[in-house]
Amino acid sequence: MLNFQKSFRMWQWVVLAIIFIVAIFFVAPQQLGILLLKATYITIALAVGYYADRIMFYYARPHELHKDAWVETGTHTFKSERCEAAYRAYSLAMIRRAIIVAAVVIAFALGL
Repeated sequence: MLNFQKSFRMWQWVVLAIIFIVAIFFVAPQQLGILLLKATYITIALAVGYYADRIMFYYARPHELHKDAWVETGTHTFKSERCEAAYRAYSLAMIRRAIIVAAVVIAFALGL
């Protein structure tokens, strides 16, 4: 059975967003369409940024770099000798992806 708290960790933010949407509906209902359009643009920008990173750096995907740091046997999982370098590469790949996605989202948002 799924635990609600684990399966939906950011439920507080969803509730807060719903409260803000209801407030916008009462204050300025004509703005709901614009809000939906801009949220759609930002969602598209997130997807474009993510796939841009995957296309540009197809050889250095973060989850592949993360796997290099651990050795799995039938019963145990332990750190490999390359652990430090693999974690450094993994961390840098995640930071790289975050910067690329943020740059694409900012570019889309400035274009709105």
